[in-house]
Amino acid sequence: ACARERESAPRPHTAHTLERVFRFFAESIDPEEAPPPAAPSPHPSHLYPRSLPVESRVMALHLLRVVVTAPAPLITHPLLRPVVTDVLCKNLCKNLYSPNLSVLTLSMRLFLDVLEVVGCTAEDMRVALEAFLLGAMRQAGRPHTPYTHQEAVVEHVVDVLHTAAATPAALLLLFDCEVRRHDLLRLVCKFLYQNSYPHSGTLHTLHVAALEGLLAIVQSMARRWEAIAPASSSASA
Repeated sequence: ACARERESAPRPHTAHTLERVFRFFAESIDPEEAPPPAAPSPHPSHLYPRSLPVESRVMALHLLRVVVTAPAPLITHPLLRPVVTDVLCKNLCKNLYSPNLSVLTLSMRLFLDVLEVVGCTAEDMRVALEAFLLGAMRQAGRPHTPYTHQEAVVEHVVDVLHTAAATPAALLLLFDCEVRRHDLLRLVCKFLYQNSYPHSGTLHTLHVAALEGLLAIVQSMARRWEAIAPASSSASA
């Protein structure tokens, strides 16, 4: 009987244990409230929050960044990959609308970390990148979004363009050239252009960051052309 109990007992430090811990932290950054239970409650006005306080969610985001940026790419494990796309990335998209600047910036940095480790060639990460960028640009374009939030989003979009996984050429190939996808590169260019012009006449950090993003796109196109032009000229000769 003791032998059977030892065999049926969960073994610590297995991949399944790691998946459960990672899922717990990925779910803990969800800002939404859980629906009320099916059983009737004596307090109908009572809410059943799933979300943690802001301070706890900030700590969870910091811990998730430690896991994602670990030297060993843990999130590429087959058990963790569905958690990354189905739970973590979805909750990061929800945090784009957080009024707290720390939650917003940490969520964007964490998504950038995930993108650099996993890439966006797989279909699930392509969907996540599309949803995240569209949500970030939509949030920055709202009329009542604070300037600090707008600036953080513009800087994040520029950081995405500098990653190896989401270069302008990659966005063009993976999204704009796909019928089922949004023209993501075109929308990013439009977003950066709209934020690069100082309507008040004063140039701020937001405008400079947007100009840097447009310059990065132009430089990426120039490098691609320089790499293609010698090959095409030699072929024609």
